Amino acid sequence: MDVRIDLDKNEVMKTLNKMERAQFLTGEEFLAAMYEATEYVQTNVEIRTPVWKGIARGSIASQVIRGYEAPGLIRGTVASGLKYMPALEEGSKPHFPPIKALTGKTEMLDLWAKDKGVSAFAVAKAIAKRGTRPRKMFQQGLSASKTGVPPMFERAAARLLDRLKRGN
Repeated sequence: MDVRIDLDKNEVMKTLNKMERAQFLTGEEFLAAMYEATEYVQTNVEIRTPVWKGIARGSIASQVIRGYEAPGLIRGTVASGLKYMPALEEGSKPHFPPIKALTGKTEMLDLWAKDKGVSAFAVAKAIAKRGTRPRKMFQQGLSASKTGVPPMFERAAARLLDRLKRGN
């Protein structure tokens, strides 16, 4: 008695092509979901960000990076490049702000104080005494997004399965 195993190269190639197509569709659907999710989180962070001339809100941006650390990895980030954003998010311990922040024509603390009709030096003294309070807009925005983000990826998975069933 003998057992015979035949391998049809053409059938193997068809299967490999289907697998490659499935991998492509997976990336396509989940990449779209990641864009949707990061924009959603960005909006939730922005609406919790203090408004003063829209500078802090306008600095918040989302970005999606594919394959950055590993093939197949999709990473979404929501961030701000503003120098003072960490202090706005987390607050700060008592400290005296840099002198440039008080005297410059375009420095934020100086502009904010002028806009509010107070002395920048008085604001700096208050920061030196009490620090600044945390606003936690990124933390709260992410927390507010926790129920809305998973369904985005669930819909992506459902679309993927549907596309794979239809063969396109």
